[in-house]
Amino acid sequence: MRDRDGSTVASWAVGDTRRGQVGRLIAIVLVLALGIGVLVARTAGTAGSAIVTTTLAPIADTYVQSDTPTTNYGLVNRIPVDASPVRQIFLRFDLSGLSAPVQSAKLRIHVSSLADSQSPRGGSVALVNDNTWSETGMTYNNRPTSWGTNLATLGAVNRNTWYELDVASAITPGGQLSLGLRSTNGDGAFYDAREADAALAPQLIVVTGTEDPTSSTDSTTTTTTAPPTITTATPVADTYVQADTATTNYGTTTRMPADSAPVRQIFSRFDLYALSGPVQAAKLRVHVSSVADSQSSSGGSVALVNDNTWSETGMTYNNRPTSFGTNLATLGAVNRDTWYEFNVTSAITTGGLVTLGLRSTNGDGAFYDSRESGVHAPQLIVTTATTTTTTTLPQAGDVKIAAMADLACPQGLGTNATSCRQVQISNLILNDPSISMFLALGDLQYESGELANFQTSYENSYGRLKSITKPTPGNHEYATAGASGYYTYFGAQAGDPTKGYYSFDVGTQWHIVMLNGNCDILSCTATSTQTQWLTDDLTANTRPCTIATWHQPRWSSGNEHGSDTHFGPWWDVLQQYNAEVVLNGHEHSYERFAPQLPSGVASETGIREIVAGTGGRNLYTFAAAQPNSIVRLSTMGLFTMTLGNGTYSWQFSGEDGTVFDSGTGTCH
Repeated sequence: MRDRDGSTVASWAVGDTRRGQVGRLIAIVLVLALGIGVLVARTAGTAGSAIVTTTLAPIADTYVQSDTPTTNYGLVNRIPVDASPVRQIFLRFDLSGLSAPVQSAKLRIHVSSLADSQSPRGGSVALVNDNTWSETGMTYNNRPTSWGTNLATLGAVNRNTWYELDVASAITPGGQLSLGLRSTNGDGAFYDAREADAALAPQLIVVTGTEDPTSSTDSTTTTTTAPPTITTATPVADTYVQADTATTNYGTTTRMPADSAPVRQIFSRFDLYALSGPVQAAKLRVHVSSVADSQSSSGGSVALVNDNTWSETGMTYNNRPTSFGTNLATLGAVNRDTWYEFNVTSAITTGGLVTLGLRSTNGDGAFYDSRESGVHAPQLIVTTATTTTTTTLPQAGDVKIAAMADLACPQGLGTNATSCRQVQISNLILNDPSISMFLALGDLQYESGELANFQTSYENSYGRLKSITKPTPGNHEYATAGASGYYTYFGAQAGDPTKGYYSFDVGTQWHIVMLNGNCDILSCTATSTQTQWLTDDLTANTRPCTIATWHQPRWSSGNEHGSDTHFGPWWDVLQQYNAEVVLNGHEHSYERFAPQLPSGVASETGIREIVAGTGGRNLYTFAAAQPNSIVRLSTMGLFTMTLGNGTYSWQFSGEDGTVFDSGTGTCH
């Protein structure tokens, strides 16, 4: 038995999606996963040094426009350069993590895919000698005007295309850098901003350091720094109530009033399950309707409502939530067809639902556009804090494995963007020659694990990996009596068909246990044959690092199945024998928990659980986040682990290679 001596873990995370209604939120939340700075340093030998490539996203970007000189455009998705009217782009980057010397630097910008974004002249980039400007406060009138000479100029640019500009001469490590883009052409180009699709946000790619030809390449370290992330959420529900029509519901209205004669109160609920980390700032933006008489001499006050259970189509004045907190902010006079902002930072927490209420003491009420109005729907703009992590990547002798569940659709069921992706996801493993093993975590073939489907749909996708596959059965396998299709297809690879559990060693350090989580077929109790086998197996194990797998998770925030207490006895045994990681599926999503004890208490001496039901079948959503849940993502993708000498790293990435989650751990 090994003594537990604690562990150190560095990781970064991004939010998840819980409901289809927050699709717009998800795209921006992904700024945290995609708008990152990545430092890849080659660790040198005794006399070596390193070449470091850093990819940074802007910490602020905006544009200004000469014919609307007092308007701020800090939160738009597209930023133009133009000469008629004059429109200039400003980008600010944080270079505090860089060290000299600078080898090269390129600004990468993406022309929007929307119509008319192309231009015969893409503009010129220059250093801006002012880093004090505000993304949400800059206008044409107060813009920085101290620009250096042009660093580089683009000719014609096409829609939906990346372009690069050499800006090396402007880069000085250790502080902040502002770059400006402008054009002399009246047919301007439109570029994607950091608030747009995160994969298309501007990038500053800087190469620093010096290369020593005597340096070794035994290890590689990646430092990932995500700048503060701005998320714009629209309500998942909003309505108002009215005192003199106390039983009437107004859930489908396009205008919502805040008034005192009669009393009319507005309720807006936002879904922030996708967000994580501390909140730096939060603003509620509301738009006064353009309809006559929507203006008011008093726009009302906003407060936190301590009730998220109300129904948009069921709430009336009589059953409205009445538990309001103190007012967070108050508006004075408001005009028609105008946006206004409330500072609500103190009321906003990530990882759940938030309801904000708007009410007024003025008898001449203001009318605001609701989410049913479309583009003028309320917005909650949340800025979450910077996160940084360091990940040690594979060293010589490490073993890289893939692990996923919930894989292949029945033969003949066609693929689409969110289901039956078994070929696309299995291709990710096939195309990575460094992966030497695939842990198939159950529900490998739908709907009932029939042999005919294993021989067709599975064979044509994950069957191509059969020679490196270690499988465990899920509940769908047992929809065919005795999971006969599964055991016939895999044969001896699946272990004894009366048990379905087995173990093996990997590399020089690791022991992996494959358990059968179908507790209605094989008991999972503390006194069961399978639990006793697990105890005996780990007693005999001489490897210092252990992974356990089965299909159904002990802990889950999933909306379809959730947590399962049947596996408590296994967690007790695994904790006793100092296991590192438990891998599961069942929920068709990705979720990572902090290390926790069998009691559910977070502890560095506990076991890290990762649910990777992302292998292709289809996707599920999330319910309320369970304690210690760090990352929740409803997306298809590839989960891998690199098993090293007393350490491990993990990575979850999408079909396009986008890394959504990664980190490292140390064996207990």
